[in-house]
Amino acid sequence: MVGQEKLTQDMLNLFNANNFPHFSILTGQEHIRKLKLINEIVKQIPNCEYYCLESNKIADVRQLIQEAQTLDYKIVYVFPTIEELSINATNTLLKFTEEPPQNAYIIILATDIQDVLPTIRSRGVEFKMSLYTKKQIQEYANTDNEFFIRLCDTFEDVDNVREMLFSRNEDIQLLEEFVQLTIEHLPTVSLANAFKLTQKLAVNNEEGYPLSLFLKGYLCKIPIDNKDVIDITIRTLEDLKIRSINKQMVIDKWILGVKSCY
Repeated sequence: MVGQEKLTQDMLNLFNANNFPHFSILTGQEHIRKLKLINEIVKQIPNCEYYCLESNKIADVRQLIQEAQTLDYKIVYVFPTIEELSINATNTLLKFTEEPPQNAYIIILATDIQDVLPTIRSRGVEFKMSLYTKKQIQEYANTDNEFFIRLCDTFEDVDNVREMLFSRNEDIQLLEEFVQLTIEHLPTVSLANAFKLTQKLAVNNEEGYPLSLFLKGYLCKIPIDNKDVIDITIRTLEDLKIRSINKQMVIDKWILGVKSCY
């Protein structure tokens, strides 16, 4: 995995030597990227599976630990939402660390180690994902496009950006042009025309640019002295992380907010 070669090899070496910690914390900015790393590692370990636990209910945590006692193969349990665990579920998880099953491993995902409760943090071994270097992005993506490189810096996942684009070579330029036109014309066009820009965004269907990709591209291109617009865009990106959010309402609110700054 680009940018994570050393970490991947270190974790594999620990698994192969039967020294991998039964309770660990994988930190890094992008949730999907951490899952991708774990998947790549598990695929290289014989007779090993991984299961991502989306539920934070104590009954599910207890069932997981009970099942782990009887396994005759290696399994990696991934907790992507550790901060949402209840106190009882957290205490149950801590009991796992006292007498962990031989073939079971729990990996907690976190953006920053400080986001994890001290009681959890003290029991786990941290594995930290590295940031990409500009050279790594250029070599892996085979491009010198500065806009693409800056987008990868915001997503911290080259594959994620490439997958969201329809064509790595053509559409990155089209996206950059669309973002630049939006920056130039959104402040002055009528509100009706401003709302039409959503026709090129994947708001209610799969066609168009994903909202997060467009908005992060907008942040890459907007002059840094437009502080109010930058703040509105950052807040909008945070809103988009809410799974049940109405994307049309979010982007409409963003358009109104940006226009109000001019």
